[in-house]
Amino acid sequence: MLFLKNRLKKEKDFKEVFSKGRTVYSNPINIRFFWRDVNERRVGIIVSKKVSKKAVTRNRVKRVLREQMREKIERVQRGIDIIIIAKRDILKLNFKEINISLEEVLKKGKILTK
Repeated sequence: MLFLKNRLKKEKDFKEVFSKGRTVYSNPINIRFFWRDVNERRVGIIVSKKVSKKAVTRNRVKRVLREQMREKIERVQRGIDIIIIAKRDILKLNFKEINISLEEVLKKGKILTK
């Protein structure tokens, strides 16, 4: 589970990332990120009803993505807000494949440190 300080929760923060941030596209996972002057890293996750109509399925995807980010949060550069947007194809992947996809999209956006 991500610590509260690492969670992006407020609607105004989500709007700021969507209006001012950059996007990196990948098939099962897209990310949007925005650099800030603060020394913390925050992550928000969006899984829409387009992915699944069932809340149980959407919540499972969120839990998996949250756990993946918990493991990677120390490697994420400081001062960034990230929104992870899950696409429909994520339901076809298992835990390990989601991990690989998330790692690839974060590297593509140059968000991870070595």
